[in-house]
Amino acid sequence: MASLSVVQKNASNPSSGEDGKLFNPGLGETAIVFLSLILSAPTKHVYNFLESSYDIEGKDHFAVLLTQFFKVATSILDNDAWPTTWLNVNILTHKVLIKMMDPISTLLKRIFIPPPTAAKLFSGDLWRDAYYMLLKLLSSDQLVIEDFTAQVWQGQSQVLQLYDFFLQKRRAVWRLGGDIRGEGAEILSRLWEALVGSESPVSEALQRVRSIFFRLLGTNS
Repeated sequence: MASLSVVQKNASNPSSGEDGKLFNPGLGETAIVFLSLILSAPTKHVYNFLESSYDIEGKDHFAVLLTQFFKVATSILDNDAWPTTWLNVNILTHKVLIKMMDPISTLLKRIFIPPPTAAKLFSGDLWRDAYYMLLKLLSSDQLVIEDFTAQVWQGQSQVLQLYDFFLQKRRAVWRLGGDIRGEGAEILSRLWEALVGSESPVSEALQRVRSIFFRLLGTNS
């Protein structure tokens, strides 16, 4: 699974979306196939595929696979594959990535939290990439469904048009993706509890991940 950001550098025919950001149609086609495969598969089948990859290839290669997934997911969330104005496909992206993170979070907890006697084997970089991708997804502007207040009042008609636009977007987000942020927050909570809820001594690597987590949140640990 190659990173979309790496593939994009080799792309020769980028296009420009309405937001002015360059994207490559070829990346979009690849990303849609990738997302469609996950969307069409039951969560149990996704879990079985990941578990079999771990059983066959071993822990180190499985960690590489997860890292590549996190980088590809981050690239898609960065809109390297399509413009930010394509609401349907952007919401689909968030929905599918949350679905994928459900079994991944289970395997992260089971496989990549070593016992206290093997604290040096803790994969801090892997957990950092997982947190970064998940937090980027949950903080996405695409998932904002609250009512917006107009910043500049230039007449009642303009304000009503703006309100109607955001109301339509709110309905579309709920219709297409449901409560994506709620599902993602639950996964994030499980991952966090897996790290901080352990009775074992906290390793230096785990402390670094906690520090990174709080920096991503913009708070102090």
